[in-house]
Amino acid sequence: MRKTIFIIMLIHIIIGTTCIVFSETIDVQINGFDDGEKTTKQRDYKEAVLFAKREAIERAGVQIKSITSVTDLVVNSDYIESKADAVLLPGYRIMDIGYQQDGTYLIILIGKVKTVSEGIDSKELRYAKSLISIGKEKKAKGIIDNIIKISKDDNTVAEAMYCQVIWGFSKDPIDTFERLKAYYPDSVHTKKLEAYFEKQRRQESDKLRKLELKIGKIIGKKGSFIAGNKEIVLDTKTGLMWAARDNGEDITWHDAKRYCDNYRGGGYTDWRMPTIDELMNLYDVNTDGYPQDCCETGDQLRINSLIHLTCCSPWTSLRGNDGAAYFRFTNGKQSWTYESIALYHRALPVRDNK
Repeated sequence: MRKTIFIIMLIHIIIGTTCIVFSETIDVQINGFDDGEKTTKQRDYKEAVLFAKREAIERAGVQIKSITSVTDLVVNSDYIESKADAVLLPGYRIMDIGYQQDGTYLIILIGKVKTVSEGIDSKELRYAKSLISIGKEKKAKGIIDNIIKISKDDNTVAEAMYCQVIWGFSKDPIDTFERLKAYYPDSVHTKKLEAYFEKQRRQESDKLRKLELKIGKIIGKKGSFIAGNKEIVLDTKTGLMWAARDNGEDITWHDAKRYCDNYRGGGYTDWRMPTIDELMNLYDVNTDGYPQDCCETGDQLRINSLIHLTCCSPWTSLRGNDGAAYFRFTNGKQSWTYESIALYHRALPVRDNK
């Protein structure tokens, strides 16, 4: 016959958001009974023990808002946190009395129960979490910083330091992690943060491996640009892959298009001429730049140094009634000229990062 009894899920270790401001340990001696319907001794014994544990928690004065049903010894839980948790401390004893004359199974549980109520710091931490969920990161950061600074509860501080890292509030996440390990080596939050960084390391390793398959071994980084030894420079901001250098000599528009279409850098066959907007995105007025190879005007090429231009005016794919457009990397301006003009013009292949 199916039988259902109700018990509370017992928590043997309180970890995380509890800040202890009230704690009391009481001795308990509880008679535990099964529901009176005789089945097997093992099953009836277990029911009596579950009943006694629930009674022990209630004896500590804790309102049970957690209801766990056990149907045919399979636990089905509907868990709602109570305002206070009670812990049946390790070391309790169970005296197995056995079946009584009325058919019930009796055990006696003897032990200690500790009540722990939630403190203000853990409530503040819970409040900070709710602020994160609605986008109020600045206010949440202030709460986290304050908990770490003044709280006297180790569990809450450890969790706050963990949150400080995963929410991006820490200026130096590795330093925060090292302090967390030093202060609270046995905290579950130390282990969680260690797992978090390990996951990040694996993800970065996978990302690097995939990147090197595309552009070769990394030989340089500057800003959003990454250079590989396959003569390719990836702009991580736009996702475009650029040839690491231009064609190296004066070239007409038609020859520049042919050069880009036939370019095979990195083994890719889908290189093309850049658009005017793509070249404009390469222009960087804040960089020191470098001199041109084609003339000695003293004008600097304002482009990331990982991409080498030998002259200032690479062609764009844009054509019109006035010829074709090119972009000047000395002053950041777009100009037009005849497609047959080669002087100072270059071909710089680009491809989409697929």
